[in-house]
Amino acid sequence: MREPRILIPIDFSDLSYHAFPVGAEIAQIFDGKVTPLYCYVPEMYIHPATGFEDDFRTSVSESDLLESEKLMLEKLQNITSKYVAEELCEPAIIKMERPAEGIVNASKDFDMIVMSTHGRTGFTRIIMGSVAEKVVRYSDIPVVVVEDKRQFTPLERIMVTTDLTDQSKAAFSYAVDFVRATNAELDLVHVVSLDDISSLVEANEILDKRKHKLKSFVDEYFYDVKDRVTPRVISTDASVHEALVKLTRKQEYNLLIMSTIGKTGLDYLRMGSTAANVVRHVKMPVMTIKPSKITH
Repeated sequence: MREPRILIPIDFSDLSYHAFPVGAEIAQIFDGKVTPLYCYVPEMYIHPATGFEDDFRTSVSESDLLESEKLMLEKLQNITSKYVAEELCEPAIIKMERPAEGIVNASKDFDMIVMSTHGRTGFTRIIMGSVAEKVVRYSDIPVVVVEDKRQFTPLERIMVTTDLTDQSKAAFSYAVDFVRATNAELDLVHVVSLDDISSLVEANEILDKRKHKLKSFVDEYFYDVKDRVTPRVISTDASVHEALVKLTRKQEYNLLIMSTIGKTGLDYLRMGSTAANVVRHVKMPVMTIKPSKITH
């Protein structure tokens, strides 16, 4: 992952600006560039005479709309300059589209999206249909969702999850890139649910097989950094996502990387899926990757 083009959507709320430091740091790590994006719907725009949002449904001329977009662009560039070094910045983009659609459409020319899970409404990512969840569902490129101001760098410890399926391997190459570039330690985590296991003997047999499989993944996919990779098989009586969230509370991680599709075949946005629940409940940046569209 060299010289990635990173798209950072914001909505002019302080909460959305949390994405800037993370996007800028990823750009620094991989010699990439950051492009800020603001999407707006025609119902609201910045009035050229006042500089404040106004109701678009009142009489608005085309020249006023063009002037409004000019003000938006200037505001976006000024805000970006407060968070991102000039040498890391590409020209800002303004799109007259609904945020989720606009972000996904703009992302076709980029390698990664970094965005906050909070925005102008103040709703968290738990609200289904939120912009962040829609973007993760429909984006063909990796999406890093940022919860708060938790320190992202120096990147000291990364978690990568796998359910041992081919789909989950989509996250591996990105994890290796981060380890190579930062010398971070990496935990490759697999969770075994004990719900359908009837005896201790069966549980031990399954755990041994999964540990062997996970070690083979380390040897095959992390061979050049395996001295910094720890395979971890965790058993739980709870759900897989609860076990993963619990682990993040015991161990400090800077980044969690995971595929959005696993053995169930369900994508990230389905209620009850492991990826969806993990992303909603952890407090660190989470990088999600759609396996079917991997070009990395």
